[in-house]
Amino acid sequence: NNQQRIILYTNGIGSKQFDDLRSLEKKINIKNKIIISYIGNLGVAQNLSILVKAANEFPELRFNIVGNGKEFLKIKELAKYNNNIFFYGRLEWEELLKIYSETNILYAQLSKNFSGAMPSKLYEYLSTGKFIIYGGDGQAKKILNTFDNNCVIESDNVKALTNKLEEVIKNNYYKRRSKTNQDKIYNLYLRESSVKKLYEFISNKN
Repeated sequence: NNQQRIILYTNGIGSKQFDDLRSLEKKINIKNKIIISYIGNLGVAQNLSILVKAANEFPELRFNIVGNGKEFLKIKELAKYNNNIFFYGRLEWEELLKIYSETNILYAQLSKNFSGAMPSKLYEYLSTGKFIIYGGDGQAKKILNTFDNNCVIESDNVKALTNKLEEVIKNNYYKRRSKTNQDKIYNLYLRESSVKKLYEFISNKN
């Protein structure tokens, strides 16, 4: 029976990356600003114009946009009058770790037409234990609901994002790091473990 041969194969994160993210030191923020970072692809699916528009409401916060993609120049142009948005382009892993270490809130989004999949970047985010705001639905929402220290909001909605940022800052949610999330990533979403399980599954079936 073919149906018995089906196995759920999850996306995840490599163990070296996980170890680096789990053991991040908290970087002392000299400017004493709360930092929100987006790290990932700058494409149509991510619709980062929402983050830029939300940043207009929070001149006292710092927003990092790290990564490259088809929409990079468009988003940069949209943000040209924002003094609180900083663009880094694509960074090497060591540089990326510095951004992760100084970040207070991690942000990601997939627009409505694209929100089926779980962006692999979210496994990276969860490995830091830091607070995550995710705009989207579908698989990512279901998976994030099994973790703590995050919230899922409607995508492509500036008001939903500004309201959530206010709430997270007012209640100091961003000061917490979730060991539970890190443990769950370690137990369920390390790529090496998934490959090993898949290999054992196939070996046992043959």
